[in-house]
Amino acid sequence: MGICFTTATLALGLSLGGHGLMSGDLAVLSAVAVLPALLGMKIGTYVRRSLPEATFKKVFFVALLILGLWITFKSGLF
Repeated sequence: MGICFTTATLALGLSLGGHGLMSGDLAVLSAVAVLPALLGMKIGTYVRRSLPEATFKKVFFVALLILGLWITFKSGLF
């Protein structure tokens, strides 16, 4: 699954670049933005391994709920 995602992402990037929809600056910014995502995955893996599964699920879903509420309020719907 990871190989398919990587291939599709690279193909999309090349296609956008080929059609002039993605500049070199934007490509560099996108590549740099991957670093916090990788760090977040490392931290998440550490937290997941250090907590019992049931506790991790609760923490994860509460965090998703809080994030969803934050996005909703920031959008001006409420």
